Amino acid sequence: MLKYLFDVFLQTIKERDRLFLSLNERGVGKTYVINELGFTLQALEYEPYILTINPIREYFAVDFIINVDYLRGIHIEKAVILVDEYDFNKMDEILDYCSCYKIPIVGFVR
Repeated sequence: MLKYLFDVFLQTIKERDRLFLSLNERGVGKTYVINELGFTLQALEYEPYILTINPIREYFAVDFIINVDYLRGIHIEKAVILVDEYDFNKMDEILDYCSCYKIPIVGFVR
């Protein structure tokens, strides 16, 4: 299942679209998939950013996104937002920004 999720997220990123999944189970590998994506995206010369409720963890990413202001000034053509268990109801501004600039955003939401 993890390989399938990785492939689906990667395809969504290549299409410069967005995709969110809600998996409430603990310990199924959500953060692992996000890290694999981050590592792969960096190898493909993208700039992955992480949107998470837990910015203490280590991720394969350029930086954390704390709010929409952190997106200003990033390289739009190379940027990708990876979401790891963020509250979907708090993402309005970020989704609007990503939609406006066609920044791919994928991951797991609550």
